[in-house]
Amino acid sequence: MEKHRLLRSTLTTKIKDSLFFIFGDQLESINNKAALEKVLDWKRSDKTKLCYKRLFEKIADNSEDTYMSRILSKIWPSGNATHEQVAYAIAVCQTVLDPICEKITISEDLVKSKIARNLVNILLLFIFIKKLY
Repeated sequence: MEKHRLLRSTLTTKIKDSLFFIFGDQLESINNKAALEKVLDWKRSDKTKLCYKRLFEKIADNSEDTYMSRILSKIWPSGNATHEQVAYAIAVCQTVLDPICEKITISEDLVKSKIARNLVNILLLFIFIKKLY
């Protein structure tokens, strides 16, 4: 159980680092241990709201990539991620940027429903793509 928690913690850190790297100067950095008021100010800032809105939008560099696809590629350059890992990574990014969620620390209760919803979306997309080929 402890090993599983450590792996999840390491993955969460990698996801957050990738999120801030991909958005670059578009997103101000924030300390995970910041006071609630500072977290709320950060989440309500125009920059953070814009990044949250753009998470699944195409990047304006004429590529087909979205910010989320670039984040996932940075986490798993080889593309070897399970559907569950991808759903978790998306849930972490959504939770960190979500202006309604008052936290930036990730806990199971915060991401559980987002993981389930993302996993359904991933599986539906996978089924749709398989039907095309």
